[in-house]
Order: sequence, then structure tokens, then C-alpha cells
Amino acid sequence: MTTPNILVVEDQPKYREAAKLGLAGKPLVFATNYEEAMREIAGAGQVITDIFFPESQRGNSHEIQTRAVEQIRKGMISRDMADYVESIRAASGITPNARLIKSLETICHSQVGIEKKEVVHNGMKQVILIYVKTFKEEAAEKLESAVTDMGIHLFTERIVESRINPLKNYMTQAQENQPLGYLVAEEAERLGKPFVLVTSLRHSEGALVPIILSTQSRGWNLMEWTDGSKENPEYWEKAYKKLGGNNK
Repeated sequence: MTTPNILVVEDQPKYREAAKLGLAGKPLVFATNYEEAMREIAGAGQVITDIFFPESQRGNSHEIQTRAVEQIRKGMISRDMADYVESIRAASGITPNARLIKSLETICHSQVGIEKKEVVHNGMKQVILIYVKTFKEEAAEKLESAVTDMGIHLFTERIVESRINPLKNYMTQAQENQPLGYLVAEEAERLGKPFVLVTSLRHSEGALVPIILSTQSRGWNLMEWTDGSKENPEYWEKAYKKLGGNNK
């Protein structure tokens, strides 16, 4: 039986060399930017992807930069949103429409990074279910008014931007500082391929915070800075173990 290729997305030559040593004996395919990764991913069996790298050798488009940030933003609330939507369906049989979804997203974003988040989330869920059960078809309009009256939307903007802005600022500093590995991971997930995101100590901690929050919410494997340096072959050995769901 042929061993499936491992797609390694890494733009830094010294880290690619470490990956070759750490993953010696395994069939590897390398990509150094987003375009290359998208060409190779369909034929790969597994994916190990860096987080930050450029779109192509020509540079980066505003469209893909915007998409990456928006997907990271959405990812930060994916688990909470799924819980709210499923709870509404289970309790009332109602499938949230676009207007109700928007209010739910605002509420979820207001909870990003706060202490005792689970307590706050569950408490708000009870309030949401009361609105849905009480107002039924008008629940979206009523909850939207409540969110506005309480100023949750304003609080949300401050919370989210305080976490996203360091990433946006980091992206402007260099061509390779684009979080496109997040989009590669989304594609790997869509295709049903095991994957792990990797990063190194050289990146800004502030830029990594929204990515860490987002990957945690989505239940993705991420090699954080506490896992060691990408210059060490052992780092890549550990990344390979994570492909199988082994986080040790």
C-alpha cells in the first residue's frame, strides 16, 4: 500500500530543511505559498501547514487578506454559534434565519476571551431560548432590539477589534506575514484530510492570539510557541504525531 504524501507548507528554507530531517523517510511535498499549497492539497494525504506565508511569489491580494481575517474572526465563535443554533432547534424546532444569526454572532463575539466564558455562554443561552420560545417568528427582531438596547454590539466591536488589530498590523509589516495557513487548514478540513497548524517563536504573540482563539474554538491541532522551535527536527516529529490526534 502506497503511503500518502504529506503536504508541508513552509516558506522559510531553514524550517523546510528541519522538516526534511524530522520527517525523514516519509513522502513529502513542499509548498512555499498559498497558491502552491492549493495546487498540491488535493493530492496530499495529510497536511502540515505554517500559519504565516504569502499568497504567491507576486505578493498578496487584498481579497485573500480580507478573507483570512474574516475566517479567523468567524472561527473564534464557531463552537459557541453551533451550540446556540443547535439549542434553538432542539428547544423550539426553529432554524435561525439570517437576522437571528447576526444577533447570535454579536452575542458570541462579546464573549471572546472573557473569564468564566462557559458560565456567561450558558447564561446567555437561557436568555436566548426564552426569547425564541416567547416570540417565535418575531424572535429575531426582538433579540436584535435587545442586543442594541444593551449596547452589546458596541462592546463586541471593541472586544473583537482589540484582538484582531494586532494581527492586521502584523500583516502590514511584511509580505510573508499573512495568516493564509488558516485558509489551507480550512481546505484540508473540507477535504477530510488530517492536518496540523505550526508556528514559530519569531512571530508576534499579539498576532497569534486571535488565531489561537479561533483554532481552539474549531478544535484544530495547533503547535504553539510552547512546543519548541521549528529549527529543530524534533518539532516536526511532534507535528507529525499530532496528525494522528496524538497531542503528546
